Amino acid sequence: VYQNYPNPFNSTTKSKIQFPSNSIEPEYKFLIFNILGEKIYEKNYPISYSTISFNSDNINLKTGVYFYTIIYENSSVTKKFILLK
Repeated sequence: VYQNYPNPFNSTTKSKIQFPSNSIEPEYKFLIFNILGEKIYEKNYPISYSTISFNSDNINLKTGVYFYTIIYENSSVTKKFILLK
């Protein structure tokens, strides 16, 4: 999981994900948490989506620090992003 870009962002950001060539699971989870650790967004994607484009306007996020997590098979990676409106 690569760091999202741009970061900080205003409304839209992207993150690239690279899966192992011997991937078994057909999809992964993309989750967003606020600074308090509360889950505020969750969506499943097929592993064919190697770039996530996220628009904060779709879930009405405010300016702040957030964390996104990718969960695939028995692994997870968490990165921080900053939304500036």
